[in-house]
Amino acid sequence: MANTFMVSPGEYLISSDPSAVLETYLGSCVGIALHDHVAGVGGLLHIILPDADGWCAKATPAKYARTGIPLLIQEMEAAGGRKDRFKGWIAGGAQMMIGKPGIACLDIGPRNVRAARQITEAQGIPILGQEVGGNLGRRLRLRINRGVAEFASSANMGLHVKKEATAPSSPDKTELIKSIKGLPPFSHMATRLFGRIEDEAIAFAELKEEIYKDQSLTANILKLCNSAYVGLPHRITTLSHAMVLLGMNNLKKIILTALIKPVYSRKANIYFLKKGDLFRHALGCALTVEWLARQKGYADPEEAFVAGLLHDVGKVVLGECALEQFDRIMRKIIEEGKDLTRAEEEVFGYNHAQVGAWVAEAWHLPPLLKDVILCHHRPPEATVDPMMVSLVHVADAICNMLGLGCGTGLANRIAPGALSLLQISTKQVDNVISVLPEIIKKVENIF
Repeated sequence: MANTFMVSPGEYLISSDPSAVLETYLGSCVGIALHDHVAGVGGLLHIILPDADGWCAKATPAKYARTGIPLLIQEMEAAGGRKDRFKGWIAGGAQMMIGKPGIACLDIGPRNVRAARQITEAQGIPILGQEVGGNLGRRLRLRINRGVAEFASSANMGLHVKKEATAPSSPDKTELIKSIKGLPPFSHMATRLFGRIEDEAIAFAELKEEIYKDQSLTANILKLCNSAYVGLPHRITTLSHAMVLLGMNNLKKIILTALIKPVYSRKANIYFLKKGDLFRHALGCALTVEWLARQKGYADPEEAFVAGLLHDVGKVVLGECALEQFDRIMRKIIEEGKDLTRAEEEVFGYNHAQVGAWVAEAWHLPPLLKDVILCHHRPPEATVDPMMVSLVHVADAICNMLGLGCGTGLANRIAPGALSLLQISTKQVDNVISVLPEIIKKVENIF
């Protein structure tokens, strides 16, 4: 029986266990698989950038092609392999952020591919197969017993469209609203917290009383306080102490994240998502947009976090009631070159962002959050806060680059004005890509 091990961004795994399967999901990142058929040892590395300066490369060498590939080779030799017997495979390097059709606005994927090819060639390792470039995410899998890597992408994984005389009908808005009503309900506390995140009208005493009613939430708050993410020197054992140390804004973020997780954790049968992927992507986007907001001096980074957390909630609804139409959407993306929202509109008559806006209405979310959910793929259409929508738009694409909880991933067409409005440089994108995997790793285990 096969034992599958997931390789996260910026990490590597080595195994000589014949039952082991090493697997990773890639956007603009690149995966390098190596195998020695004599020693029966294999390794898989998930790099996120070609190189880094100084202490970054020394502290986390597996993140970067220049330091990660030699490290993988060294560790495989330590496990009994011989470099002159290594065979390799490369996958990923998609252009997950694209502007106008055919015009790249960031070239992280191609840069990663060039670096991986140059370094493996310099190391004298033959590459037996590769699947790189394009604008769809991929899965790279190495089966140790077979000594062969397998590639899968949206173009060749799970599509089975039948040429039917009559296409299955799409659910109308009434059916979708019914599905929305079936989502896990939010508590009174969540409804209040979904208001402006900086509203201090909710007193600590009132909030503590509400938290005590939910043992899981209480445990999560204490777990966060004692985690590496917070990094306190001593253990916290009481809710009151934890609340004081975290502060109101952090408390609200924790509470909302814990309350939204059951919604995102429902099985999503479309977009090649496994259970839990949507939550991981939402959490990654929330952390990314908050980081970007702080870097750009945005007035309310905590509200940016909430906006990122909720942006893809429409996919939950479509995942429950639109499975039959999913293959038709993917055919339009792959064969006709349509982007995701256009393909959804041609099949359904609406897209997941519009469905998310209906969820926002049903949950009585404030206008800003509804606007972010509705316009996160099309920032020029934002009417409440174009800056916030652009932040979420770019953060969403960055998470796709890293392959964070987005199945095989789909390229986002970046609105031409989004990066210029935010004045985000390639260097700043590299910085957030470099720090994000550690942040997410520290936080996601709490929930």
